[in-house]
Amino acid sequence: FLIRTNSIVESTQLWWSVRPHHSFGTVEVRICDSQPSGDRSTALAGLIDEVADLMGPSLSHRGVEVERRCDELLHASVDAVRLRQAILNLLSNAIKFPSKGDAVEVRTRFLPAGSSSLGLDAYEIVVADRGPGIELADQQLIFEPFRQLAPRGESVPGTGLGLTVVRAVALAHHGCIQVEPRPEPGNGSVFSLWIPL
Repeated sequence: FLIRTNSIVESTQLWWSVRPHHSFGTVEVRICDSQPSGDRSTALAGLIDEVADLMGPSLSHRGVEVERRCDELLHASVDAVRLRQAILNLLSNAIKFPSKGDAVEVRTRFLPAGSSSLGLDAYEIVVADRGPGIELADQQLIFEPFRQLAPRGESVPGTGLGLTVVRAVALAHHGCIQVEPRPEPGNGSVFSLWIPL
């Protein structure tokens, strides 16, 4: 489908094609609905490492660390380029609001069908932050295009497309994305991305 906005699309070029629309002074943003190739066995821990290295300067600037707990043996048949983009968007989202010195956790693991929200054997990628958290009523709204939420009085960097792209990547792999509060005391959110085997 087609959306027109005055926003500038940032790190979502892999799923959104953008063209100026001079007669209206707007930007056309089109979602790519092609399926992922799924023809390459990819080390999930390697994708996490690539994204963390790519975001190194941003992490250093914000004083946020990434704690990685990834199974080095997990390999999935996925579209590595798009899945890398999804992980990048999740991590970019996670470092927007934590305080200096906080850590963002990134975990991967295999889940058997009985433990997976998909009801199938799946790989799980988790990004857990220590930001302000997300109200229950907003937990599905954040995946809508151009939807941005922020603590009162704070501005939100970005365009509101990052999590929409994450959901598109998940669905294209026949998976899903979910957000819930951190189980530990204090604020924060846990984003879980499931990709079936």
